[in-house]
Amino acid sequence: YMVMPVMTKLYKVTGNHLYLDKLYEYIVYSDSIMLDRETGLYYRDAKYVYPKHKTSSGKKDFWARGDGWVLAGLAKVLKDLPADYEHRSFFVNKYVKLAEAVAAIQQPEGYWTRSMMDPTHAPGPETSGTAFFTYGFLWGINNGYLDEAVYKPVINKAWNYLAKTALQKNGKIGYVQPIGEKAIPGQVVDADSEANFGVGAFLLAACEYVRYLEAPENQDRAYWCNLLYKMAAPVLSNMAEGNLKKNMLVEVSPNWDGRNKGVTYMETFGRLMAGVAPWLTLPDDDTEEGRMRKQLREWALKSYANAVDPANPDYLLWRGHGQALVDAAYVAESFLRAYDQLWMPLDDTTKKRYFEEFTQLRRVDPPYTNWLLFSSTIESFLAKAGTECDEYRINSAIRKVEEWYTGDGWYADGPSFAFDYYSSYVFHPMYLETLQGMKDAGKYTRIHYKKYYDRALKRARKFSLVLERLISPEGTFPVFGRSIPYRLATMQPLALMAWYQQLPEGVSNGQARAALTSVMHRMYDNTENFNEAGFLTIGFAGRQPNVADWYTNNGSLYMTSLAFLPLGLPAAHPFWTDAAQPCTQAKAWGGQPFPKDHHWSDDIRTWDLF
Repeated sequence: YMVMPVMTKLYKVTGNHLYLDKLYEYIVYSDSIMLDRETGLYYRDAKYVYPKHKTSSGKKDFWARGDGWVLAGLAKVLKDLPADYEHRSFFVNKYVKLAEAVAAIQQPEGYWTRSMMDPTHAPGPETSGTAFFTYGFLWGINNGYLDEAVYKPVINKAWNYLAKTALQKNGKIGYVQPIGEKAIPGQVVDADSEANFGVGAFLLAACEYVRYLEAPENQDRAYWCNLLYKMAAPVLSNMAEGNLKKNMLVEVSPNWDGRNKGVTYMETFGRLMAGVAPWLTLPDDDTEEGRMRKQLREWALKSYANAVDPANPDYLLWRGHGQALVDAAYVAESFLRAYDQLWMPLDDTTKKRYFEEFTQLRRVDPPYTNWLLFSSTIESFLAKAGTECDEYRINSAIRKVEEWYTGDGWYADGPSFAFDYYSSYVFHPMYLETLQGMKDAGKYTRIHYKKYYDRALKRARKFSLVLERLISPEGTFPVFGRSIPYRLATMQPLALMAWYQQLPEGVSNGQARAALTSVMHRMYDNTENFNEAGFLTIGFAGRQPNVADWYTNNGSLYMTSLAFLPLGLPAAHPFWTDAAQPCTQAKAWGGQPFPKDHHWSDDIRTWDLF
């Protein structure tokens, strides 16, 4: 517990994978000495390995606080490990197996004895180990690693012990074994036995329990869910039945450039799904949110099939124009963001149709702008899906994006810099997802995708810091540049870093959530953002058709869903349960301490692999 999370924290601070590699190397070595393969539990160290060391009854001796360090430590490690770390599954499996082993030997009173498998060796409760285990189980439920139905009874008994026996009327935490390294027969551990590390373990468990208890009542999350459902339901309920084109009330810019208005439906569906996808990755449950999420997923899967079925009324406008490249990329992005939940369940015919539609878009020569990333996103999805991809379209886009990086998190939209939010709308998310798709596919080309990804992630973290600092205490942010009717899509990198659990130093979970929620309220409360049929209307904060560009239709506006990515985090995740914190501007203008900001330079260098 004390050592493992230090390694992942150092990785998060430095971005240096050596800390992760050393962590893996060290734990494999430790396992060779201290892990008992039969029980799945850990000996405290090599001195206590059976049969060299036994309890007074001749049994294996597993020290509760020692195994508590491991279970709690693995939870902390998983919290910080990158999702694509090559040994992540090793740590997940270790955590789950240890949880199973620990739960199986809980005492009927809810605690664990100092020698976990031999209660007679040192009888009676022990609080520090019990609290570490309780934290570990709660974290697993809160983050989707452990089955609530299996572990909640274990937690209930453990918490009953902690709250009613360990916690004394005078506020002290008792039954804490003193500093040591083993269960000692005859050692007195009673209500007056206390230690600061026992209090710390108790509070660790208590905080995680609060997250568990408050998750169903989280008002911010409920607001986000209801708002996103309000956007998504009219689109997906209609499209699932092949009625989107029939029933959508379409709006176009006052200076519309005359292109086929049928592009509206593809823009609506692709952009919406890119924003909704993370939310739909969560498992089903019986909550109101769970019912909304399940309904949207069912509609979405039907809509995906209809979108590529030439015989369906809602077959999208994939051919005959260049705009299809843009919104095909958002469809591909939705698959990348929810691969197992939205791509894998599709039938083989539908998948084949997507491959055909995506590959025929190679006919489009993208403009020398952010459009290059639309091509690369589609191609990287094809790579991840295991079919043919155009590596040149991917690698040339990557090289150009690198040339267009201007520094401190900002990208130019092509050879010249434009003061707009396209670093938010396209560059950061689609660049990261292009690189991640190629990593997932295991592609080996001249480009070192992992190093490029790590560098791009650092830039995105910096840009998310910039975005948070643009949010005022009143929930507003500066309005400038083209495509401003995309509304909340401006905040996509901040939302993305929250979903990735990669918020930069100086921006806490509670701070990011509160800032984004304040913008949502300011933009969507008491303003006319939906038309008479329930679809988004053109504007920034209300109905403002004059702010549209020549290419804007009200399908374009579903880019606003891209700020809802943190809904992909479980309801009990700290992003949702941590106390709200003031944004940086509120701290600065309120005379409070706030972190300074300085230039972030690239410190990862890359060369062609061959």
